Amino acid sequence: MNEIAQSTLSPRKLAEKFNAAFPLGTKVRYQNPQGGRAQEATTHTAAVVAAGVPLVWLKQPTGAILCLDLYQIETLPAGRAE
Repeated sequence: MNEIAQSTLSPRKLAEKFNAAFPLGTKVRYQNPQGGRAQEATTHTAAVVAAGVPLVWLKQPTGAILCLDLYQIETLPAGRAE
């Protein structure tokens, strides 16, 4: 879990803070929802859906866009590439 998701902010504020701290193209790691090892992608945007859940859209190395719960994202140190 990333440090922003650990805060007590509202879902909307969480998404806003995530977008400000991790702009478009920031490398992040996430656990594959179907299991398996963690994978890396770059941030696309974060927003809150109608159910009040903060989501992050990620761009995978293949170019595909993936949408995950903000709480599933682990940010990587700046400049780190694997």
